[in-house]
Amino acid sequence: MYPKQKARLGLAALAHRTKAGASQAAGSHCKGAKAQNQTKPAKIAFIQSRLLSTGGESDQWKLQGKRTLFTHNFVLPKGYSSISIDPTPMKEVRIGKSTLRGSRLAFGCWRIAGTWEARKVNAKARESGLKAILAAYETGYTLFDLADIYCDGISEELFGLALKQSKSLKKSAVIATKCGIRIPEAGETYRYDLSANYIIQSCENSLQRLGVDCLDIYQLHRPDWLMDPNEVAKAFAKLKKAGKVRHFGISNFKPSQVSLLQSALKDSLVVNQIEISLLQLASFEDGTLDQCQQHKITPMAWSPLAGGYLGDGKSNVLPSQEKYKPIKIRRRLDTLARELGTSRSAIALAWLLKHPSGIIPIIGTTKPSRIRELAEADQIELSHEQWYTLLTSALKEDLP
Repeated sequence: MYPKQKARLGLAALAHRTKAGASQAAGSHCKGAKAQNQTKPAKIAFIQSRLLSTGGESDQWKLQGKRTLFTHNFVLPKGYSSISIDPTPMKEVRIGKSTLRGSRLAFGCWRIAGTWEARKVNAKARESGLKAILAAYETGYTLFDLADIYCDGISEELFGLALKQSKSLKKSAVIATKCGIRIPEAGETYRYDLSANYIIQSCENSLQRLGVDCLDIYQLHRPDWLMDPNEVAKAFAKLKKAGKVRHFGISNFKPSQVSLLQSALKDSLVVNQIEISLLQLASFEDGTLDQCQQHKITPMAWSPLAGGYLGDGKSNVLPSQEKYKPIKIRRRLDTLARELGTSRSAIALAWLLKHPSGIIPIIGTTKPSRIRELAEADQIELSHEQWYTLLTSALKEDLP
């Protein structure tokens, strides 16, 4: 996503970061390809009524300003420690060259804490985050996107709570998280760090926060200008040998950077997470999607609705997104949405799903109604002409 902009909002809370957390989490998560349960729909209202919110916030903090693990004092309601959800089926796709299969739409967890500052996460925010995760799973999302910097690790911990709430979610979820962005502490410089030690330590911390012993996909969040591909390869090999990661990927890497890293790796990278939308077409022209298609690297699209421009309105957009001009493409989306009886957002996502590289859009909303609405994209198959009609509306100039 775009952590630098958001990280600056939470500098006051950075002294509370968890610095250790190297112990391996209990429980088992690694598994083979997952068969999706296609039985009766879940009683989500019942589940949501049983979500527990803790009392005071004071018990979240240790002395001297050190934040405890978010789940430290969390106790599940008696008799509800193994909630079972039967998700609505969503089409599945193979992820990269791996045996993993996940939903065609991914659920992004960067907003589930309701804030970017760990100190501001309260009981209401926890409950809303859990409801969003469970609503996504009920709707058919099985691929979940996280990162260690999302709300200073709170998002990972919240997802770990959701796994405790639902055994079926824990069995079916494909967990993808990221590392490599160092949020500054005590005057440090904001920077990227893909050194072997930092990758390994970050992985250990994510495992602890999530409460699992293995990650399905571990991604490098941003390319480090000082990246040594051989050093990264050693870190990957160590993590895989230890059974802590099944597959690896990257995020925001350009084709040349992907090629450089892949040249040092024994196993194929399975995903590259990049910004793709009808208002951000760079990956169609700079070789990124060509490379993904050629080497069977699954592209995951962050901000597939262009920060809300292609949805209900912009929200928390990047400075680079402020210049987007959505009026023309929104009109065309609305016209097609009326013809097909759906929303402009679903059409915008279906446009991405049409591409042969196998783009997986990452949904960022935490509103259950929107989570369900956007899932309609899975049922939409645009024609070749409809796809180009939208493309030509998005281009700054006509096709030659």
